[in-house]
Amino acid sequence: MGIWADVVGIEPGIEIEQAAGDLTEAAERVAENAEKATEFPWVFVIVAGLATIAIIIIIIRGIKAQKAHNAVKKKTLYEQGYLQYRSAKEAICLTYLNCDKGYFEGRRYPLTNRITIGKNPERCNICYPPGAGGIGSEHCEIRLRTDGQVELVDLGSMSGTYLENGRRLLSNVPTILPNGGRFYIATAGEMYRLDSKA
Repeated sequence: MGIWADVVGIEPGIEIEQAAGDLTEAAERVAENAEKATEFPWVFVIVAGLATIAIIIIIIRGIKAQKAHNAVKKKTLYEQGYLQYRSAKEAICLTYLNCDKGYFEGRRYPLTNRITIGKNPERCNICYPPGAGGIGSEHCEIRLRTDGQVELVDLGSMSGTYLENGRRLLSNVPTILPNGGRFYIATAGEMYRLDSKA
């Protein structure tokens, strides 16, 4: 023992015990670190798994909430569309264009969608003869909107489309025509009136 102590350069007894204690402490630290090293991956896996589950739950809830929102929105749009359709359908049954003066005086035309007035037999519902002065090939149009209102549009005619008070309509600019509203084309002798019971 004394020879070995001389070789390694330590005093017998005290320094050997101290070295042994240091080795034991180091071994304990290594064992502790090894234990922590083996525990850490499991903790990480568990935390990562819980986080993944939480994210999946959040995504699923978000998808369900979006579907519910879309369903409500779709239902609302459907109801609005149905009301517009019903309103338009009622107006279709009850709205007419009467000719009070002129070439077609006394005639009554049901307004089902739109009525085009002019001289072009292929494009007009109310068709004037070729010799009708001042009437354009496609003079004006009366349109039934989805909300049940009726609009009058001059289609770029030369002699114009006028409200009963004499105001000339701008070309291709729709003007709402109220129930009982009157207008004429080219001259006051070609007078029409909207008749709606809606």
